[in-house]
Amino acid sequence: MIGKDKRFTELSKAQIQEKRNVVISLTDRNEIALGQQVIIEEKQRPISVFLKGAIFVDRERLVDLRDALNEAILYLDSGPDE
Repeated sequence: MIGKDKRFTELSKAQIQEKRNVVISLTDRNEIALGQQVIIEEKQRPISVFLKGAIFVDRERLVDLRDALNEAILYLDSGPDE
């Protein structure tokens, strides 16, 4: 909806690079958002900026994402099935 800003409640955050996080939030419209947060140092103060293009998913797709991450971790830890 154009004209009304969404409000976000942070549910969890994971650091993916030195100054970059993936943040999972719940909007005031009950949407689940996965966004990238960049931390910028300005006059020795950290400022967090969210990049445009967040991914919005429902709870079921969030579970699928969790399963895909776990599968990728298992693959990296043990190698491909032979």
